[in-house]
Amino acid sequence: MRAGRLKHKIQFLEKTSSTNELGEITNSWNQVYECFCDIFSQSEKEFIKEPLDEFINFNKIKLRYSALVKITQKISYKNKNFKILSLENIGLRDKELRLICKEIKDD
Repeated sequence: MRAGRLKHKIQFLEKTSSTNELGEITNSWNQVYECFCDIFSQSEKEFIKEPLDEFINFNKIKLRYSALVKITQKISYKNKNFKILSLENIGLRDKELRLICKEIKDD
């Protein structure tokens, strides 16, 4: 992995639930890890939904290995959020991770 290609700063967010004073459960996303990575646009798939046409962007993200990264998290980059679809430890060497993600709308 070439460190000079890791030029995009991303944050990994994890969903947490808490109970407020009224006993209501509230969900929020908290940052658990921040790092630099390389992002590639992998492909675009078009899905036709009533009544809007929607494009889904898939991205490949390469970063240094971290045990803090989990498939249940989401990624925040600039003003976009990504759902992790696949997490691969390259060669099982604990040096590099490759993620396949799709862009999602804020929830």
